[in-house]
Amino acid sequence: ELFRSMLLPLSKKTIIASLRPEPTFEIYSGTKLSGVLSVDSRFYANTYAAALEWESTMAQDLIPFLNPWYERNLLQALSGRAFKDERYQNFDIRTLSDSAGNSVLAYGFLNKKTLLIAGNRDTLVAQLIARSTTGS
Repeated sequence: ELFRSMLLPLSKKTIIASLRPEPTFEIYSGTKLSGVLSVDSRFYANTYAAALEWESTMAQDLIPFLNPWYERNLLQALSGRAFKDERYQNFDIRTLSDSAGNSVLAYGFLNKKTLLIAGNRDTLVAQLIARSTTGS
């Protein structure tokens, strides 16, 4: 319900129709604690397009619970910052960094059916690698 309520303001609501309603939330305790949201996609192309559309508010919507240690007063400064495309091994990912160059949010697809969103780039990469080798 929380996830759906965050997505409802999106103008086209494409992402709502493209996602399965059971996202999972985990805490990753690698080098830095970070939340990881895993969402199953019904329609890869729609989910990817909707994620791109969502980028304008994704930081404000997700950082508070994926990267809760990020100071709330710094969220405003992220407004208008663009996500950047990156390639890591076989994964295309998109990352958002603050003005100091710190990754504060990242997302990518494990496969055409699973979207992962994490509180930083390192967590996303670690999860993509771990899940691709275990097949989950």
